[in-house]
Amino acid sequence: NLRKYLSDKYPGVKGINDKTTTLEQTQWGPAGDLHMSNVTPKGGWGSEIEGIENRAERSRAIARAFIANEAASLFGTTDTAEYRESKFQADEYGHYHILYKRYIGGLPIKKSSIHIHLKNGESIHSMTATVAAPSPAAYQAAAKKTISKGKIRKIIRDDLKSSDPAVSVGVSKAQK
Repeated sequence: NLRKYLSDKYPGVKGINDKTTTLEQTQWGPAGDLHMSNVTPKGGWGSEIEGIENRAERSRAIARAFIANEAASLFGTTDTAEYRESKFQADEYGHYHILYKRYIGGLPIKKSSIHIHLKNGESIHSMTATVAAPSPAAYQAAAKKTISKGKIRKIIRDDLKSSDPAVSVGVSKAQK
């Protein structure tokens, strides 16, 4: 049960309800939406933020620690580098808002992001995630190397030159 898992791990967690939380296990991992507030683990953040005086950097450290702690259970990956910070903003109240988007092999995954709102660089005030569960085929496709149009032209040009040195390959303005 998701609610029990989260409340055991984050004793003060609130805001988890059936209307805003649709996260469920699929054949390739968790998928759906999750919203919760007041997210602090048992014992606090501890070593994750130890010695970090700057509130902005402490906020980033807390957010990354949360993602690392929940990557496999809630966000469907063991590679936390798949979630990249795409927006960092401080508001007039001293709160920080961080948006992470998910990438596989450099390609963005639609409907897969985490918004973390931190209060004064000390705690996660709220977290909203939309989680996609990419298939193994998506990982395989993302891992394939692609080549640019220029490289394709060069290969074709070289192939054609080797068979007929008089042939010229180019792209017309209409094709560009």
